[in-house]
Amino acid sequence: MADNQADDAPKEKPSESKPFTAVRWWENYLVRYFVGTAVGAVIILYFADPSLALLRSSILKSGKEAGEFSSLNLVILTGMGLAYCYGASAPMLSLHAVRAHLDLIQLKPKWGFWSLTTLCAVGMWAALVFAFSFNWFSKESLSLSLFCLVATVQITLISGAHLTRYARVENFYRRLSGVRARDDRKTGEYVESYRHLREHSNAYAIIVLELILAVALAMTRRNWQRMVVLLLWLGPPAYCWLIATVLEVRFAVSPDHPTEAAHSE
Repeated sequence: MADNQADDAPKEKPSESKPFTAVRWWENYLVRYFVGTAVGAVIILYFADPSLALLRSSILKSGKEAGEFSSLNLVILTGMGLAYCYGASAPMLSLHAVRAHLDLIQLKPKWGFWSLTTLCAVGMWAALVFAFSFNWFSKESLSLSLFCLVATVQITLISGAHLTRYARVENFYRRLSGVRARDDRKTGEYVESYRHLREHSNAYAIIVLELILAVALAMTRRNWQRMVVLLLWLGPPAYCWLIATVLEVRFAVSPDHPTEAAHSE
């Protein structure tokens, strides 16, 4: 009798919360780099330095007739456009790595940070104008203003993370990983929503960064000046390798709890 009553008892409805399937990789990377690759190809083709005229002509030449565009030319140009797009988008890596220091929860402006960043950007701009022997208010010098701002924002954010021993960065990633580990549809839908927003924003931001870098490179006159520009552009993102390694080592030492360095935050 007890068994029959147990069988007749109402059964609990299965939870409507279902595991959420992760987004496909091409929904991120194709959206992020497709338009940027096309813009990068245009920059390589039409805004290259005159010293690269031989390279430009070799891209356009196909078979016996100059000016004919073959599939091989298209592959070469696409590859160069993708390489430029990826290099120009490097500052996005720096912002992504140390985004915890942007303090975006309450959206309160950090006047001290932005004042210091602006002051450092002006200092970098003045140093480059002097080193490159540009006239102070020429188009060459003014073309470096946005470049210096992008480079300085990266440097100040990474410097702030370094001074705090990456405590805020570690705490942020630990909390974020814990929230993302929830295997329910509500969390998955929320994560997918802001990821889609950010990926489309990344695509547009990359185009802006490509143009800023292109203008800075086009206005420089010598190869060593271009090397300085590229080092300032790519140096901070390359430094993010150290941030990733610190996070990895601390996670290996203490996988469940923040390390002692993170408690200082």
